[in-house]
Amino acid sequence: SSMNARMVLTPLTVTSNTINPLSPTTAEKPVEPGSTSNYSTTSAISVSLKKNDVLFGTGAMITRYPGNQQCRDFVNAKKELYVSASCNYAKRLVAHSIIDQVKNQTPPGRFLKQNKSSGDWEQVSDS
Repeated sequence: SSMNARMVLTPLTVTSNTINPLSPTTAEKPVEPGSTSNYSTTSAISVSLKKNDVLFGTGAMITRYPGNQQCRDFVNAKKELYVSASCNYAKRLVAHSIIDQVKNQTPPGRFLKQNKSSGDWEQVSDS
């Protein structure tokens, strides 16, 4: 089973030259977004990525990004609880607890998706 949480896009962008603080060469290459979903956006604010951010998408840079690695650790730690949950409501609680873990870090983690046309990163909200 996979964890599904309804996500709505709240815009928050970062220019593509600040994609990965770990590798200056990756900053020149746009990250290919993963599976697409319909998100709504309003205005955007430029920001730089933080180590606890979780980046949506595919590829080695996304897989190796520190926030994504940490999020996978959070998921793996709660996988047994999720699988053994008796109903969808309990599964949702587990999923939201992982989202909260990401957001309650220092600095707070955010869920970001790259805008295909601009290359900027937009924050995905769970509200």
